[in-house]
Amino acid sequence: MAQKLRVFVGGNAYPLKGDNEKLIQLAAEEVNSQLEQLGRKHLGETEVRLSVLAALNIAEKQLKLQQQYDIDKGYVVKEVEKISDLILENLGNREG
Repeated sequence: MAQKLRVFVGGNAYPLKGDNEKLIQLAAEEVNSQLEQLGRKHLGETEVRLSVLAALNIAEKQLKLQQQYDIDKGYVVKEVEKISDLILENLGNREG
């Protein structure tokens, strides 16, 4: 069940609803970390521009993780199929 909580991002409070308070707090910490890093690298940039850059960085990380997950999942599926085939082959050899 969604619970009300408040996170602080970029010095601003945001009231939110969510099922996993710890995960939402970690997400806010990641956004803040990105904003701080970008703020140090891009002095004088507007908060809006830094926010967009942070969003793009986080989205890129998420897409890379999704791509790696898809690759890993495909590998695991192939390996399980190989193992399954070997098991079926060995069971067939025992019956014959």
